[in-house]
Amino acid sequence: MHKFEHIPPHPRGILKVTVLELVSESPKKGSEIMDEIEKRTHGTWRPSPGSIYPLLAYLEKQGYIQQKEIEGEKKYVITERGATLLNEAKENLRRERVFEKFSFLFPLSIDFCNTKEPLYLSYKNLWNIAARIICLKREKKLPEETEKKTIEILTDASKKLEELLKENEKCQ
Repeated sequence: MHKFEHIPPHPRGILKVTVLELVSESPKKGSEIMDEIEKRTHGTWRPSPGSIYPLLAYLEKQGYIQQKEIEGEKKYVITERGATLLNEAKENLRRERVFEKFSFLFPLSIDFCNTKEPLYLSYKNLWNIAARIICLKREKKLPEETEKKTIEILTDASKKLEELLKENEKCQ
């Protein structure tokens, strides 16, 4: 690989699936799609207009989405063909375990998998809290004492979970 070759920060095709998922939930404009991805990943990923708008044009041309006038605004909605593609793509993502390889996309995986399992929901809650703490740190709004306590809690939890996994491995 050439040293200047672009390495994408997210798995191939994830943006297409994410856009289809979002417009399947409710009609959205391109800017609303970008905002929602940024919100759901807690600022770790915001696709650019240069990624979103050509993709929307492609999806529309292929018949996966269509524009509709809603409350005076043009918004995208999923078509039946798009819903079929979305279901197939979500199954492929689960099978390929994409969200284990790209952990920053984890909040999207809960949405894609539509899981209500307590372990996944607990992980998602922890991830959301950690993301909020990181945002506060980035914005220089995290008190030093809160940072120290957070490190202690996470270090302790990590050690306990590692011990639990080691015990589990012994039992197998």
